[in-house]
Amino acid sequence: MKKLLTDNGVNLAYTDRGKGRAVVFIAGYSAPSVGWCAQEKALLKAGYRVICFDRRSHGRSDNP
Repeated sequence: MKKLLTDNGVNLAYTDRGKGRAVVFIAGYSAPSVGWCAQEKALLKAGYRVICFDRRSHGRSDNP
């Protein structure tokens, strides 16, 4: 999992897989990005680029 450093110093964890038109998954309250696993597999197989990230204080992102 990669991390992106925000302007205020918080690391947000994300995955970026595949090629083609991008689909971005944003998990709801208290859910980590891995909750999109089944949808991610289907979209990758269909030729999409899939980006999933953990919001601040969720999953593998920083909890400042």
